[in-house]
Amino acid sequence: GADGDADGNAGGDRTGDEAPDPASAYRWWRAPAWAGKSALMAWFVLHPPANVDVVSFFITARLASQSDREAFIDVVLEQLATTLGRGLPPLLTSATREAHLLDMLDEAARSSADRGRRLVLLVDGLDEDRGVTTDPSAYSIAALLPARPRSGLRVIVAGRLNPPVPADVPGWHPLHDPAIVRMLSPSPAAEVVRNEAENDLQRLLQGTETERDVLGLVAAARGGLAAADLVELIGASAYETRRTLNAVGGRSFVPRAGRRLEGESDLYILAHDRLQETALDVLGRARLGSYRDRLHAWAEGYRGRGWPDGTPEYLLQDYFGMLRYEGDLARMLACALDAARHDRMLAAYGADGTALAELATTHAAIAADPRPDLLAAVRLAAHRTVLTERNARLPATLPRVWAVLGEHGRAETLAYSLTDPLARAAALTDLARLAARAEQAERAERFARQAVESAHQIPFEHFEDAALARIAGVYARLDRFKDALDVVESMPGDIRSGGRIEAWAEIAGPWVERGPSQWPQALLEGLSDPSAYTTLGAMHTNTQAVGAAVRALVLAGKCELAESRVRMIPSHTDRLSEMLAVLAEASAACHPDVAHRAGREVHGRALRETRAAAGYPYLLDELIPVLVRIGLAEDLGGLAPNWTRGGTMRSVTRAALLTALARGHADINDPPRALGFAREAARQAATLDDSQYAARLRVDLVGVYAHVGERESAVELARLVLETSSTPTRSRVWVETSGAGESTYDDILQPEPLWASRTKARLSAVFREEGLPDEARKVARSILEPADRAEALAACAEALVRADRVGDAIAAAHESAATAQGASDPSDDALALLELAKTLVEQGEAVRAAEIAAAARWHAERIHQAYAKSYAVQKISEYDRRTARAGDGPTLGKDAGLAARVGALAAAGRDDEAVALVGTIVHPYMRSEAGADLAKVLYQAGQRARARQMLAQACALGPWRTVVRGLAAIDPGSLAAFADEVARHERARREEA
Repeated sequence: GADGDADGNAGGDRTGDEAPDPASAYRWWRAPAWAGKSALMAWFVLHPPANVDVVSFFITARLASQSDREAFIDVVLEQLATTLGRGLPPLLTSATREAHLLDMLDEAARSSADRGRRLVLLVDGLDEDRGVTTDPSAYSIAALLPARPRSGLRVIVAGRLNPPVPADVPGWHPLHDPAIVRMLSPSPAAEVVRNEAENDLQRLLQGTETERDVLGLVAAARGGLAAADLVELIGASAYETRRTLNAVGGRSFVPRAGRRLEGESDLYILAHDRLQETALDVLGRARLGSYRDRLHAWAEGYRGRGWPDGTPEYLLQDYFGMLRYEGDLARMLACALDAARHDRMLAAYGADGTALAELATTHAAIAADPRPDLLAAVRLAAHRTVLTERNARLPATLPRVWAVLGEHGRAETLAYSLTDPLARAAALTDLARLAARAEQAERAERFARQAVESAHQIPFEHFEDAALARIAGVYARLDRFKDALDVVESMPGDIRSGGRIEAWAEIAGPWVERGPSQWPQALLEGLSDPSAYTTLGAMHTNTQAVGAAVRALVLAGKCELAESRVRMIPSHTDRLSEMLAVLAEASAACHPDVAHRAGREVHGRALRETRAAAGYPYLLDELIPVLVRIGLAEDLGGLAPNWTRGGTMRSVTRAALLTALARGHADINDPPRALGFAREAARQAATLDDSQYAARLRVDLVGVYAHVGERESAVELARLVLETSSTPTRSRVWVETSGAGESTYDDILQPEPLWASRTKARLSAVFREEGLPDEARKVARSILEPADRAEALAACAEALVRADRVGDAIAAAHESAATAQGASDPSDDALALLELAKTLVEQGEAVRAAEIAAAARWHAERIHQAYAKSYAVQKISEYDRRTARAGDGPTLGKDAGLAARVGALAAAGRDDEAVALVGTIVHPYMRSEAGADLAKVLYQAGQRARARQMLAQACALGPWRTVVRGLAAIDPGSLAAFADEVARHERARREEA
C-alpha cells in the first residue's frame, strides 16, 4: 500500500498505457520457508483494498493441479473469464492459450481502470513452480508474467530466497530488478507452527501402519483426499483414520473445501510444501509408487462401476492433475475420453469446464510428442464435440431457476459455462435482476457488467441491442441511470432496429411508481423519440417495447405526447391498431378523453377486420380483449351468431372472434360470459380444416377455462390439443436434387412439425400462468424437440418454486438440464457421419463406409424439422448416387480467405509461410480445416513428422469431421480404427433407442 503496490488509486497510468517504469508495477515479497508468506498473500486476496480487483494463483507442490505453467494458465484464464463476464475461449490449444491469457489480462486491467479501479495479479510460491524445479529447460510461470503491465495493472509475487529468477525470464524483465524486492520478516507464530508440524511428521513416519499410510497416500495423491477416501484406500477403521487426521490437524494435515456443489466433506492435504518435500524424500520412489498404484486401482474400481453417484471428489478433480504431474499420458487419455466420468462431473459441479480443460491438456500433451498418436487426437476431438454441443443446448433460463432455488454457486457456474454469448448475456442479466431485487447491489453490478461484455460478443446487431436493452433496465433498477445511458449509447444499431426504444422502456420500469416530476428528461426524450414510431412495422422493431414506451409516457403524465407519437405510426400497418389499443387501455383511468378517442378508433378497425374475413384474423387476438376490458365490445359479440354460412375464412374469423371475446371476459372476471363464448368457440374450432390454427385457438381457450376455474374442461381440451399436434405430418419442401441446380418438391415426414412444438410450448405456458404447474410439466414432457422441451421444463421449475414446491422444482430443473445435455443434434450427427463415410469410400473402405452411412440415415430419420431433414436426406441421396458410380468420389474444396491462401502457399511449396498463416486464422473450425488440409500437403511432400503434428493440432481445434480427410492421407490405419469405434458407438445408440 505505502509503496503503491495496490492502494486502490486508479489514477496515473490510464487505459492502454504502460507504466512509465515497468518495475514500478511489480512487488516481490521474499522470505525463508515457514515465514508466513502464503498466509499474508491469502489475507490480501480475501481483504483487498478499496477499488482493487484481484486475480490470484497460489503455486503449491502439494497439489498437482496448482504447480506448473499449465495449471497457472487454466486457473487464471477461468478467473479472467469470470471477471470479464464471458465463457472461456473455445477450443484453445497450447499454442494459443498463452496469447489469450495475456490479451484477457490486458482487457481485464482496462475494464477495471475504466471503472476507476485497479487490477492486481498475485502469484504466491514462485519458487515452487514445477516447470522450473523439475527441468531447467521447461517454461516457467514467471516468464508468462507481463513485462510491461498496462492500464494500471499491478503484479505481486511471493516466494523463498531461492531459487533465483528462472532462466527463461528475459534479462530486461522487471523480475530481474532488485528494486522490486521486499523482504518479509518471519512470523513468530509461523515458526511455532513449523516446529509442531515437523514433529508431527516425524511421529507419523515412525507411527502405526495406518499413520504411515495416511501420510503416504496424501503425499502421493498430490490433491485432496477426504477422510472417507482414506478409510476406503487403507482398509482401516473410520475411527482410527480420523484420529490420525485430527491428532495432527492444522499442523501436518489441513482440510480444504471441496468443489462439489453439494454433500462433500473436507479434503485433506499436507499443511506446507516443505512437509510435502520432506515426506516424499523419506518415503522414497518405491513406496510412493506403491501408494500411487493403490490410487490407480481405486480409480479403476470406480471406473468399472461407471462412476456412480458418490464417486470421491479426488477421482473427479485432482486425480487427473496427479496423472499430468507424473506424465502418465495413457491414464490421462483414459480419463479424458471417459464419457461416464464426465457425466458424473457434470452432475457434481453443474458444468463441463473441468472436463474440457482435461481434454485440452491431453491434446496438448499428444501434440507435443514428436510422433503424436493421431487416433487418440481424433477421439479427443469427437468427445470434445459432444461436450461443447451439450452446453450449447442448455436453456438460458436455467441459471435463473437455480438462483431462485438458492443454489447461487450452481447458477453462476452454469451461466458462465454457456458458450453462446446471446444465451450467456441473457443468463447473467437474469442473475443481475435477481440480485438487484434482493438488494445485493455489488453482485448485481458485477453480473450486469459481465452481461454487457457478453452482449458485445453477439454477432448480430439486432440481438445485441435487445440484450443490452435488458441490461440497461438492470442498471436503472440499481439507480445507476448514468450506467444505463452508457449501455444505450453502446448499442450498435440505430433507432430503427428497435433496440433503443426497448432500452428506454426497460429503464422506465423503476420510474413508473415515482411520479411524473421525478422522471429524467433524457428518459422522456428517449421514450418519445419519433423515429421509434415512424418506423414501427419495420423488420426488427419491437412492438412490445413500443407499447411499453406508450404506457410509460402515460404513467409519466405525458398522455398527449403519447397520443401524438402513436399517431406517427404508418396508418396502413396493423401496428397502429395495436398501439391505439395500448393507448386506450393505459389512459382509461387518468385521461378518459384520450382513451375514448383511441378506443372508438380501435373499435372501428376491429369491426372492419371482422366483417372483411379476408385472411387469418391475428389482429383480433390483440384488439378484442382490450375492447372488452375498456367496455367497448358489446356489439361485437352479436356479430358471430349471424355467420352461420360462409367460406373458410369466415369460419376462421368467427372462431377467432369468439375466442378473443372469451379471453377478454375472463380478464374482467366475468365467468358466465367467458364460458359461453369459450364453449361456442370450441365448437367452431372443431369445424375448421386448418388443424394448426384450430390448435392455436384451443390453447387460448384452455387458458380461459383454467382462469375461470373450469380445470376439468381445461385439461380435456388440452388433451385434444396434444392429440392433434402429436400426429406425424408430411411437408412438401423445395430442395435442390443435384449439383447441377435441378430442384423439385420433397415429401418429408415430420414426427412433430414446428408449429406443433410451438403449440405445446404455448400450452405449457398457459398452464403455468394459471397456476397449474403439474399440467404444464406433463405438456412440456410431450415436446419432441429436446431444446424446446428443456426450455419448457426450466419454466415449469420456476412455476413450481412459485407454488412453494421446492423439491419438485429441483427435480424439474435437473430434468431440464438432462434433456438439453443428453440429446445430440441428429442433423449435425447425420452430416458428420456422412463426411466420414465419404472419406472411407475414397480409401476403398466400402464395408466400413456402408455401416457409417447407415448410421447417418438413422440420424436423418430422427430429425423433426422439415427443412433440416430434407437437407440431410438430400446429402445422403447425393452420397448414394456418387458411391453407386465407380471411381466418382466427392471432392474437397478450399475455404475462402486465409484458409484459401494457406492452400495456395502449400501448393507453391512455401510450407513455412503456410504453417505461419494457419496460426493467424481466428475461427477455430476454419483453422482446424486449413491445418488438416495443410497436413495432407506436407505429408505428400515428405514432411511426415511435421504433418502428423499439424494434424494433431488441427484435432485440438475443430470437430472431428474437419480432420478425417487428413487422417485418411496420413494414417489410414487410425482412420479405420476410428471408423470402427464410431460404428460400435452408433450401433449402441440405435439399440438404446
